[in-house]
Amino acid sequence: MRMPADRDNATWELSEAELRSFFSRIDNEKATMNLGLEQAQDAHVIVAARENGKIAGIAGVRRARGLPVAFFIVLEPFQGRGIGKALLRRLHSALLSKGSHLVCLSVLRNNQRALALYRNHGYRTFYRNAESYYMFRLLFRD
Repeated sequence: MRMPADRDNATWELSEAELRSFFSRIDNEKATMNLGLEQAQDAHVIVAARENGKIAGIAGVRRARGLPVAFFIVLEPFQGRGIGKALLRRLHSALLSKGSHLVCLSVLRNNQRALALYRNHGYRTFYRNAESYYMFRLLFRD
């Protein structure tokens, strides 16, 4: 099992067992993401949204090529309820509390809902190819 390089400085709102269980339930969502369990386990920040004691979605940041790269997954039955927006706000807050002021992500071009969410929350495209948009956002305290 891979762990974040600096587990002592990691901020996770769920256990490793909960993360593994969550990933075992993301069948439909896999078509719109480019992330595996091992990559999520490397995250130094993970926030979780829960409904009735079950994890409805997660957001996290891991380092890739020296950049803080975010990932967001909301299970299909919970989509369209504002969970993604709440996870974005909480992730940004967690990153700011750790002194981070930049976050990047990639989103598949066919994932129009996620693309709209990110654009509406200040993410800007810095590169795109036939499959994905690569986006960033600067983070500031309000």
